[in-house]
Amino acid sequence: TVTGGDNVGGLVGDNFGTITNASVSGSVTGGERFVGGLAGFSTENITTATFSGSVTSTDFVGGLVGINTGNVTDATISVSVTATGEFGAAGGLAAENNGNITDAAASGNVTGTDDVGGLVGRNFVSLTDASASVNVTGTDNVGGLVGSNNGVDENNGTIQNASASGSVTGENNVGGLVGRNFESITDSSASGSVNGTDEAGGLVGDNFANITDSFAVGPVSGESGTVGGLVGSTGFDDSGITQQSYFDTQTTGQTTSAGNAAGLTTAQMQGESARTNMSGLDFDNTWTT
Repeated sequence: TVTGGDNVGGLVGDNFGTITNASVSGSVTGGERFVGGLAGFSTENITTATFSGSVTSTDFVGGLVGINTGNVTDATISVSVTATGEFGAAGGLAAENNGNITDAAASGNVTGTDDVGGLVGRNFVSLTDASASVNVTGTDNVGGLVGSNNGVDENNGTIQNASASGSVTGENNVGGLVGRNFESITDSSASGSVNGTDEAGGLVGDNFANITDSFAVGPVSGESGTVGGLVGSTGFDDSGITQQSYFDTQTTGQTTSAGNAAGLTTAQMQGESARTNMSGLDFDNTWTT
């Protein structure tokens, strides 16, 4: 058990060097912000790391790292993350990410306020081969994988080969994979339930960028008209674009989606029928039926 104020981690508070082959379990509790299961604040690379346990503080609370600015590769997290503050950014791996994350998987529960995600609360750089089986609860910008996916330029913030399968509950900008998205999403899927008040989608709640070769199959519910099987809203300027992406009209409970995603029945998305009806997906190299 580790207890502190700011910059608290199960292994180190602040990390300015490479961490390799690290495994931590237990309870980490902070008094304020930048709190993680492995490190509170990390500026360097983390490779082959695991954490299991609970992490609790007010803001910027992550299952592995509170704030990450280095690259993370081969990470596995089984965690309960709780951010209790007014803004309460939280993620199963990191509350805020400014480095490349590759081959990462999180499971458990994440609860926060704004920018809450199963893997990353607030993301600015790329996520590749990432998955989250996490039940996520928050208020605004809440996603099964990422709460708010921002990017710092056109080459950052991309999400590729990612999936999320936990339930997602929030109010505004709530998505099975991403709550609010400003960068490209490719070859990704979401299968967990989504419950939001406004701008709720099976894959993305509010989308301002390109979604390609992706799909959603989890139940989606909301209280307003900006609710969709794949995407809830395409942004205030309708800039979100959906290409070769699909949603299950039966399992999502939705017949329409912002961004003109294709709605199919369950049978049309399974077996050999999927190869015909979801021809935009690469069934030779990426997807299986």
